Amino acid sequence: GFSIESGEDSIINVDKLNVRKRATFNELDIKSIKHVGGAMVISPASCTIAKIEEFKAGDGSVAVYKCYFSATDGERTTNNEWMVNDLALCTMYNLTTQHHFWRRVTGVSSSPVDGYHYITLSADDCDSDSEAPQVGDEVVCFGNRADTDRQAAIIINSEGTDAPSLLQLDGINSYSISNSNIVTQLSKTNNIIRGQQIEVVTMSGNKSMQDFADEALTNAKGYTDKREKFLQTQ
Repeated sequence: GFSIESGEDSIINVDKLNVRKRATFNELDIKSIKHVGGAMVISPASCTIAKIEEFKAGDGSVAVYKCYFSATDGERTTNNEWMVNDLALCTMYNLTTQHHFWRRVTGVSSSPVDGYHYITLSADDCDSDSEAPQVGDEVVCFGNRADTDRQAAIIINSEGTDAPSLLQLDGINSYSISNSNIVTQLSKTNNIIRGQQIEVVTMSGNKSMQDFADEALTNAKGYTDKREKFLQTQ
């Protein structure tokens, strides 16, 4: 069936629409369901490495990795969102192995060159088990050594023993995460909420956690009083 809703904006709900000649839309919104496997990280910057150059130190060892990534999203030129002192994290899996690095960003491009931006990654300022970056690596900014405005991240995970889970982190300035970095953790195994103020919004309005605690104490006291009166009548 179908429905037509009238009002300030009229709405037609149908399952399928076949237009035999022409349709004119002033604005068209297309909605779809998208899939992200594993964990999704929301943070200040990300990239997929397209090519890599290694620059050597005087002793012949690698000093930095210069990692290039596309400066276009297919339609327009994009800005390089990376900044010096960002901590670049990559964790990728295949069927048998895990590829991982977490390295400090030592340089960034200010404008595209031949269609590419770049970041340079330190070879020695890194997580202890960091491997060399590879072409195809998906890299996310996961903290910053000095800039507190770039030390936050959100992780949404749909698989694993703790899934489904949402994790909000702050104060990431090194190659480790502890409970002190957790702002919010929502999962089936553990839940944490930290903040300067916490409010629970109900249909009747806002209530602080203190309001709920006071209300619970009042209800408990009322129950106790009723119980004592009942016992006195027995």
